Amino acid sequence: MAVFNFRFRHNLLFAPVRWVNRQYLGLTDRLEKWLPAITVATFIGGIFLGKYSPGFSSAINRGVSAFIDGYGVIAPLAIFFILSPCLARLLSIGRAGRFGGYAVAWLATRRLLACVWGAIFTALLFRFPLLPEQHGNLFDALKQSFTSFLWMATHNTYFYA
Repeated sequence: MAVFNFRFRHNLLFAPVRWVNRQYLGLTDRLEKWLPAITVATFIGGIFLGKYSPGFSSAINRGVSAFIDGYGVIAPLAIFFILSPCLARLLSIGRAGRFGGYAVAWLATRRLLACVWGAIFTALLFRFPLLPEQHGNLFDALKQSFTSFLWMATHNTYFYA
């Protein structure tokens, strides 16, 4: 009898949660087919509000900046706490050296290729000049790009995210 009584109370306790869950799933199923139209409408509405309401635009800017600043603090800590057990396990079994080297090399190669692809895509899409106007040769342009890249790698906290 005690088990039945517990189950009965358990069902009474979670019945409102199940009802809310069913309502939520029904709502998301109905809205899912309209998601592209909702996205376009809110995008256009955001552009309109940004143009005609500078206060709203400033509030959104402050909110996004606060989120990015918070991300810059929380993300490295989260990555550290998530990866620490994995790294401790790898170090304890003695396989960290080779695997770690492969992982770092793979990630560095992907990051570099993504950076090069992004630069080429952006230059082509927005028709940016490939050579700076002050310098006429490729060597000076590469030197300026490398200097800018080094500054970003040493000063920007988001570079390693």
